Amino acid sequence: MSEQEVLPAEEFQIAEYEPWRKQLEELTEHCNFVPDMTTPEGYEASKRISIDVGKILTALESERKKIKAPALERSRLIDSEHKVISGLIANLREPHKIAYKTKDDEKKREKEAFDAKIQSRIDALRTNIELAADMEEDDLGEMIKDIRRDTMEDCYHRSMEALGIRSVVLDSLDNILADKVQKRQDDEKRAKEQAELDEQRRKQEAIADEQRKAQEEIDKRQREQDERDAKAKAEEDAKEREKAAAETARQEERDRLERERQEAEEQAKRQTAVKAQQERLAEEEREREAREKPELEQLEALADVLGAFWSEACDKLVLSEEVSTDLLVTANSDVQKAVKALRGDA
Repeated sequence: MSEQEVLPAEEFQIAEYEPWRKQLEELTEHCNFVPDMTTPEGYEASKRISIDVGKILTALESERKKIKAPALERSRLIDSEHKVISGLIANLREPHKIAYKTKDDEKKREKEAFDAKIQSRIDALRTNIELAADMEEDDLGEMIKDIRRDTMEDCYHRSMEALGIRSVVLDSLDNILADKVQKRQDDEKRAKEQAELDEQRRKQEAIADEQRKAQEEIDKRQREQDERDAKAKAEEDAKEREKAAAETARQEERDRLERERQEAEEQAKRQTAVKAQQERLAEEEREREAREKPELEQLEALADVLGAFWSEACDKLVLSEEVSTDLLVTANSDVQKAVKALRGDA
């Protein structure tokens, strides 16, 4: 550990710290060795010094607070009384401060209103450029004269600035007026040229109208001749169509008679075929009936026997009351259907 730097005794300003001078010298000697952490003894020595010196520092801090306490109390008293005194003095000052501040604010508002009026005057001067676009020549000329007569003296300290802006505005207005004059002259020239063109066009249209009427007369005569020719041709065509129609009618009549003859032949053939089919089916039916007659006679005889037997059985069952009437009715209906089936009834 390097040798600690220690304040010389003569540099201590606070007398209360004088008892600590001797202890500081002892600590300097006690701590003046190089820490050795390679051995347990060196480790313990440095740790013990750190703990012991920490306690001394705590004690020194307590001494500092003890020494400083009266000074802190006096400092708080100084600040408290200063606050009271300064408040009383400020109360004496406040009415006068408010009075002159109010006057200053009034002057400031008056100056702002004055400046705003001048600014409005200058802005209105600039606005004339925008207004000029929609104005007539005479009105614009009068406005330019009024602006030239305006000396801008009511702009006071900004009069020179206003005059410079007036000069720029007048240049712009002069240009706008010149453009309007030029446009009017151009419009008048175009209107004159258009009038001449219209007159020339009117004369040309008059000549063309005369030519049109002459052509219409020629066309009318041509149409009349065409109509006569067309009428004659139509009459000739009508005769040709009548002749062709008569020939077509004669041909259609011949075709109709031929179709009717062919249809009659086809009808006769179909009737002959149907008749032969009917005769064949009738013969087959007679043969089937001849084959089935013995079997039908036997089934009808069986049905008669079965019907009589069932009728007698039903009478006996009803008398015996061993079977319900509803059940007998249902069974009788089923037997009757079976008998009809055997007989071949519908």
